[in-house]
Amino acid sequence: MNCQCDQFQFPDLKDIPAGLSRLPRQIGTFDEFRRAMLHAISVAPNDSADVASPWSDRLLIEPDGDALKQNLAMLRAWRGRHPHEYGMMLIEMWAYVCDLTSFYDEVLADESYLGTAGRRPSLRKLVDLLGYLPKPALGALADLAVFADGRQPVTLPAGTAFRSGAFGGNPPQVFELSAQAVIDPSLNKWAAQPVLPITAINSFHDFLLCQPGTVSVKQGDVVLLKIGTARNARRVTGVRAVIGIDGNHYQRVEFDRQFEVPLHTDLSIARMLTPTATAVQWKIPGVAVIGRDNTKGAYLLLDTIYRRIRVGQDVVLEYPPQRTGALKTGALQVLRVNSTEDSSQPSGSGTTISYIPTPGAAAVSAQVVTNTTSSKLFLHEWIDQAIWDESPNILVHWDFRDGGTVTAEARTEVLTTDQLIFPTATIQPSAISISSATYQIEDKNLEGLTLQGVLRAADGHFSHNNIDWPDKTRLIPPLSLFGNILSVSRGETVKGEVLGTGDASIANQNFTLKKKPLTYLPDDTPKGYATTLQVWVDGVLWNEVENFYQQDKDAEVYIVRQDDDQQSIVTFGDGERGKRLNSNSRVTASYRYGAGLAMPPAGSITQIAKSVKGLKSVRSPIGPYKGADAEDGSSLRNNAPHTALLFERAISLADLETAVLQDPSVRVVASEWKWDMDRQSPTAHLWYIENNVTAKVARDIQTRLRGMTQPGTPITVTSATKLSATLRVNITTDPRRDPNAVGDLVHSALIDAASGMLIPEQLGIGKPLYRSNVFETVLAVQGVLSIESLTINAPNASMIFPAAPNASAPNAVQTPCVACCKATDYAIPQAAGSYFDFSETNAVTVIPTSA
Repeated sequence: MNCQCDQFQFPDLKDIPAGLSRLPRQIGTFDEFRRAMLHAISVAPNDSADVASPWSDRLLIEPDGDALKQNLAMLRAWRGRHPHEYGMMLIEMWAYVCDLTSFYDEVLADESYLGTAGRRPSLRKLVDLLGYLPKPALGALADLAVFADGRQPVTLPAGTAFRSGAFGGNPPQVFELSAQAVIDPSLNKWAAQPVLPITAINSFHDFLLCQPGTVSVKQGDVVLLKIGTARNARRVTGVRAVIGIDGNHYQRVEFDRQFEVPLHTDLSIARMLTPTATAVQWKIPGVAVIGRDNTKGAYLLLDTIYRRIRVGQDVVLEYPPQRTGALKTGALQVLRVNSTEDSSQPSGSGTTISYIPTPGAAAVSAQVVTNTTSSKLFLHEWIDQAIWDESPNILVHWDFRDGGTVTAEARTEVLTTDQLIFPTATIQPSAISISSATYQIEDKNLEGLTLQGVLRAADGHFSHNNIDWPDKTRLIPPLSLFGNILSVSRGETVKGEVLGTGDASIANQNFTLKKKPLTYLPDDTPKGYATTLQVWVDGVLWNEVENFYQQDKDAEVYIVRQDDDQQSIVTFGDGERGKRLNSNSRVTASYRYGAGLAMPPAGSITQIAKSVKGLKSVRSPIGPYKGADAEDGSSLRNNAPHTALLFERAISLADLETAVLQDPSVRVVASEWKWDMDRQSPTAHLWYIENNVTAKVARDIQTRLRGMTQPGTPITVTSATKLSATLRVNITTDPRRDPNAVGDLVHSALIDAASGMLIPEQLGIGKPLYRSNVFETVLAVQGVLSIESLTINAPNASMIFPAAPNASAPNAVQTPCVACCKATDYAIPQAAGSYFDFSETNAVTVIPTSA
């Protein structure tokens, strides 16, 4: 290596383009530094430093060139190259120092830039330079149903506290009432009547269900079925007791033929009527007992006058019943009476009577003709030919009465379109609001909804705002309605905590709150949250500001910052920007503590933390919402630069997305201009994924955006549609590794809550899922040699790799061609506003096989 023509350049020039997640600043390792130093001293003994490379270049920039030449002269005299030489040990020690220094140079460089920093303290310091405040952890909100004791209204003071049970490894949480509230015992609870189904299509039935103990018909009886305007005559074929799908007991009345039930029909309005009287048709020959009158309609002549048959009544005509066992058979027809006429009809051609006028006289014969009264029944419609042909043996059934109280099996799932009715006897008109009020519904599983609605005392109907009841939400009867609804928020109150005493000699004196985390609550302000902290200095309430910029030297203000352990630090001014604390001034604080994404499930807030007179119990049919953890590093890295450009106004779609992401409960957002059919104009449509699904999030976001945009800007905010998907991947692993351990690493790489490739934060909203991204993620895991097969199933689409065998060549694998392959061969698309969700249990399955 003594030849001057041998070129050895160290360190290499680094290419550091923009957008990297890691800076390649480490210029060398131990081996490279050792080799470079050995090369540097490997010059010929007689070479002058003026011409020996690389020292000739070094002399141009070395301030003390004579010292360098002297050192080189000493190096030329050194001939030790044996590994045990002390000189070699010094070179290797220095190579070690260079290696370590170079490594830390790269680490420190990464932590100095927002795009590459990995530690949250570094990120927090960097975003502070942009004036960005990391979003703190938020305390959840909750709507609770409470129950009052006695008969008089009860006043609950602010700070009334309720506690959940422990859940999912988390300790109990406390929720408090922010303002005084009044509850009324008469609004405690109403039990809903069973919700009966409404037919969704035209359907046919051959039976009806009746309430037990109300059925008076039996097998063989003729009945008249009235369903809306429809009239059907049927014969009963059986009556039996049954248990419905709702678990209730019914009597099932079965008929000989089906009848049609129209669309949108409530079967509980159907009536099953049974005749209490039957008329007989005139049977004496020689008289027209059936016919048609062009003016009055078809008629029947009855055997006598039936004065209770009135115009407009329904009658059922039956041709002669025949006995088949114990069951009557024959045609039935429902007709309506048009009019009636009473008349006198001869009973026959006459009767011959013989008698003797006087004793001994010859017998005399005489013919006597008698008349009988009858009714001519005119009908609104023509008589069916099958019945007409059986005249004069037609029966007329009339004078109908209820043969049973018709009902239907109650719904086992109640939807937003179902009508809820409550017994009027339990409703006090003076207590309920005639305008919209807040109610809660609880179902069998102790889950429910908070609704804005009106409960009518007159008929017990409950009408509600369908927006608060998502279409896909199903409640399981029985249902209960609660009227005393309180809005509470998470956090326990600390009153008058002594932070310390002031010291005028200290600029920006600070104190740390004893409890953590400080509770911040969701709010409609541009920041999206508000603090619960209040600080007093010698009994005077000071104001919190975001920073001391442009603050007067006498301004009684302070700032609050959270460290990486979620400790809250209160800092006062320095006397130039913000007032300093006076010496011996007493600093106290009141606040609430408790926040985070972990929230108790529905039905778990059931304890009153501190008893209040008149407050009996509490329920939580719906779980808390809008709780959030403190902003993580990934969010800081992405949101801080965009928010710095926002200036609390939104102009572009990017601005709108940034504004939505300021809501701590929002995970992902996407936007596009979309045509709105209702407005007949293009609209800025935003879809979001939140930590907890609730209609309130959309309304809060919409309100915030209205305050940040030009009035009249068309904006629509909706929750993104979840598309539940599954993935199954078979991998081959390195035989030197545990295949199950490798499988777990692959599973984590795919769905890890923070960085998994398949989480919504990575996949986004409305974006396709590419097969190549899955391959890249799986194959990047150490120990994975290959992917044998991959199957992804999503609504209306699927992806299978390798492709299915060709029908003509079962053992061959299809190779998609560029011209004819489908999108699903390499990607699964999704519609705007939807996202793939792999969070369900066993949604992602990894099957490892050792090579």
